[in-house]
Amino acid sequence: MGFLNKRGRKQVIKRGRELSDILREVCKYGTGIHETRDLAREEFRGAIQRYLLGLFEDSIYHAFFSVEVGLLIRLDEKLTSEEKDKIHDEINRTNGKPLSFTFGAILNRTRDKTLGIIGGKQLNDRIESLVRKRNTYIHASNFLSGLIISMKRNLVPKMEGQIRSISDLENRWYVRCFFPSLIRLKPYLNQELEKTRSLPNFVWCTKDEDRAVVQKEVEKYMAKLDKLEKRNTNIRNLLRMPQTVRMILDESYFKMRNLEILEDSFEILKRIDIF
Repeated sequence: MGFLNKRGRKQVIKRGRELSDILREVCKYGTGIHETRDLAREEFRGAIQRYLLGLFEDSIYHAFFSVEVGLLIRLDEKLTSEEKDKIHDEINRTNGKPLSFTFGAILNRTRDKTLGIIGGKQLNDRIESLVRKRNTYIHASNFLSGLIISMKRNLVPKMEGQIRSISDLENRWYVRCFFPSLIRLKPYLNQELEKTRSLPNFVWCTKDEDRAVVQKEVEKYMAKLDKLEKRNTNIRNLLRMPQTVRMILDESYFKMRNLEILEDSFEILKRIDIF
């Protein structure tokens, strides 16, 4: 926290209170790598640290990775030497299609009931939910497509309305005298509008189900803009709208998704005996 200003430190402490139950459990384990399971613990600790600093998208990635590492560690503990040799041969086979031992393959192996790693429908459902969220964020096309479609559907009409509002006001003498920044905002909004309209939506390379998840979540937070827009009854509020949009996307959408994913990841790590 040494490089943060006073406001930044207060935000870290505030976010830490949101994770108080998780922090209480994580702090039972020392930092550093002292045993194999610490590999997953340190990865999850890194996800927490990034959340505290406000690096929400980065934290999401590390939270997913901690679960993947945790499942891999538990597989390593349960599989026999012969089973590991077979997987190695499948990964490195030269004839036919080799095995891609990614998160999905790791998860399928851990579902083997004889291994006793994933037990019960509740845990399996939670992991399935995390996998869907992972596919949303890890596969860039799914996230970009959902975000861009939602932006076009919601932001384009708002920007058009803001431009019309400025056009109605810009010829009034008191606006030109006391709010010149409002006049300068119009070309910026026109530029942003054209930029948003021209963005490709990447639908052609996405999985519809994963893209729909992003659209639903983004539009839920975009609804907050509607409430803000109703309060834009004066010029000063209109001038603050671009900053407000960024604040909602950064501090609301990504933050809440990050917190949810941290909680899910930690519960899974507990259930597979990493914590």
